[in-house]
Amino acid sequence: MHVHLLIVLYIVYAVDGESSCQHSDTPKSSMCTGCPPMFEGLPCASTTRYNDMTKGACGCGGEPNPPDFWTKAKYTSAGNAMMMGPTDPYQSWCPTNCGRCFELCSTGGTINGEETVPGVCITTMLENRCGDGYGEDYGPYLCGQEMSPWDCIQDPARCQNDKATNMYGYPAHFDLQDATLQVSSGLGWNNVEVTFVEVSCDQGDFGDWETDCYCPRPVLRSLHCLHLSPRPPPLSSTMTPSMAPLQGNLHLSSSSLLGEDTARK
Repeated sequence: MHVHLLIVLYIVYAVDGESSCQHSDTPKSSMCTGCPPMFEGLPCASTTRYNDMTKGACGCGGEPNPPDFWTKAKYTSAGNAMMMGPTDPYQSWCPTNCGRCFELCSTGGTINGEETVPGVCITTMLENRCGDGYGEDYGPYLCGQEMSPWDCIQDPARCQNDKATNMYGYPAHFDLQDATLQVSSGLGWNNVEVTFVEVSCDQGDFGDWETDCYCPRPVLRSLHCLHLSPRPPPLSSTMTPSMAPLQGNLHLSSSSLLGEDTARK
């Protein structure tokens, strides 16, 4: 009987994890371990959800967009500053990784919301920038990682440094668009922990980027081991400006720890 109890306890503790990168806050429930945190061989990221009808950092659609416009109704997201612009994380208009796509799969964990079924996967497209905490005294918060996810994976020792990852110890953060409740109601996701790997956008269901978005998309050169690439591929040199760029201070994605719909300038 004691043997059976020990086996049960081992199983319980074996599936419970947490990033070993330096971080200030403990996720409510994490299945990921190590630095950078991994789950079943893939890197892990934190998520929140938001509601924003603007063109976003990638200049898609009008101002404002209706909720049924594809960048608001499909699985799109705002990536953290160093994921959107690894060489210029302060670039709030047309950051270099606009239009990249990632497969996100739930681990079953959550940073501070509700646990969910593991293994539920979506393909999300980056069409906005989350700068919450980047370069701020209160950072790193959710999106203020000082290393890109590619560099963090390539250099785990440096990824251990303070502020290399976010407040929960993740090298990447996805703020998921929830304008039509596609995340909160459709998926039942509430700030869940996910694994992430870059994939072709053909794997998802999206509109016509070249027609609807001002900023250029990067060229995806290879699909093998993309989550381990130290640097993203270079940008395409072509741009189809379907609309004039916004002027002045641009909207940055607002991430909410409570998963509420908010908008900030």
